[in-house]
Amino acid sequence: MRRVLSWVLAILLCMSLLPGAAWAEEGPADKKESVHDINRQWGVIDLIDHSREDADESADDLSADDGCGCAALAALAIGIHYVSVADGTGAWNFVSATLEGALQQTLGQGGSKGPAITAQPADATAAEGSTAEFSVTATGAASYQWQFWSVKSEAWYSVTATDYTGLTAATMTVPATADRNGMKYRCAVTNEAGTVYSESATLTVASKPEITAQPADATAAAGSTAEFSVTATGAASYQWQFWSVKSEAWYSVTATDYTGLTAATMTVPATADRNGMKYRCAVTNEAGTVYSESATLTVG
Repeated sequence: MRRVLSWVLAILLCMSLLPGAAWAEEGPADKKESVHDINRQWGVIDLIDHSREDADESADDLSADDGCGCAALAALAIGIHYVSVADGTGAWNFVSATLEGALQQTLGQGGSKGPAITAQPADATAAEGSTAEFSVTATGAASYQWQFWSVKSEAWYSVTATDYTGLTAATMTVPATADRNGMKYRCAVTNEAGTVYSESATLTVASKPEITAQPADATAAAGSTAEFSVTATGAASYQWQFWSVKSEAWYSVTATDYTGLTAATMTVPATADRNGMKYRCAVTNEAGTVYSESATLTVG
């Protein structure tokens, strides 16, 4: 919008050199004066007592009943006049408000407006090896570009990794790998009027448990017991399983004479029919399940 206004201001500055444009010659002495009877030659109504505080109302006070955009030009003239007698943010705010209203009257539209984000991307948690999604919702969007925060450079960069999808769409899919844990993402939403940036969202990659000590084979006399143990980091739960020779598959142990079936250590009554049985442990957390190596019970 400012680029458009700058061109219009430049044109009208040239017009100010024409005969009868004495309003463009006023100096700093007029800084606190109200604007009176500006540019009467255009057939516009008198504008009385428009001070700096009236900036938001100036454009609405203009009349376009000459049918040729004269009110818009008068508003632009007021803006130039105000810039010539004032400085700082107040002057620009006045010009912005006045010129935007003037262009609306002249062009019959609100002009180009930047996109507006209506829903921000949310933090996401995903198990390692799966995927996570980040989404943004915006009005007036012409294009999207997802970016990531570089901790090393302390700057935002466009995501270019080829295993991502939707890098230029409203929803981006991120493969959850261990090295992306804690990464922050945001979306740049653009149209012809400019770019806005979403808030950032963080990816948390949950890693599966890691088994640090495997269960060992055990030998026990009939009528005694044997123990099988596993050690793991990041474990949320345990489930001991046995190998079925008949089915050639693993099944959870459910026999009631066992103890510790859902603990790191399981105790097995050594009976003759269990000689040669194999056991393993399924260790689970929010990211998934890992399995220990198998261990064999010998009853003798």
